Amino acid sequence: MITLLKKDILIQKRILLFCLVYVLIIPLFFRNFENKNLIFSASIMIVTYMLLTNACALEEKNKTEVLYNSLPISRVKIVAARYLSLFLYSAVASVYYLIISNLVTLLHLPLKIYPATFEGFLGGLITVIILNSIYLPVFFKIGFVKSRYVNLFLFFGVFFGITLVSQFAKGITNPFFIKLISLFKLPQGNLLITAGIAALILVTSFFISCRIYKKKEF
Repeated sequence: MITLLKKDILIQKRILLFCLVYVLIIPLFFRNFENKNLIFSASIMIVTYMLLTNACALEEKNKTEVLYNSLPISRVKIVAARYLSLFLYSAVASVYYLIISNLVTLLHLPLKIYPATFEGFLGGLITVIILNSIYLPVFFKIGFVKSRYVNLFLFFGVFFGITLVSQFAKGITNPFFIKLISLFKLPQGNLLITAGIAALILVTSFFISCRIYKKKEF
């Protein structure tokens, strides 16, 4: 399983450099947002999306699944490696963000970027887990080419949804709606509860993907 994860990194050397550039650009798109954790969360979400999508595309292009299934590797391990890659890619995104934020501070660059926080990391990871818990069973069922539209819809739905809701919230002056929006602001305790729910969703998704992949013919 570790070998499968290493393979994902080795075959994506070029896009890993592009991801570093994207982490530098992301603060420009979110500079008007008041939530200081959003930039870090968005970085995790975008980098993970790029790396996972590219890995799935390369596997289908090179017919890697056919090779895997001709080797003494259990299908459960193949599925598990894809799910574990979500955490690996999130870690890569976090390291990139730390590098960029420290460089901006040290070099006094004219770029507004907030420091990495636990809340920002957890928020980004929760989003990654929930989105891909929906996407991965579809991917294992119908392959990358057909499932990529589902992935695009999920990613941009969340990405632009956050933007629209944030902009909408800024223009609200009615006390009732301000109070209503405040109910959805997650303090750290609620964020941990949400993380637990996300973990349950991830486990459920994993078993569904295993069931699908075991029955798949190549």
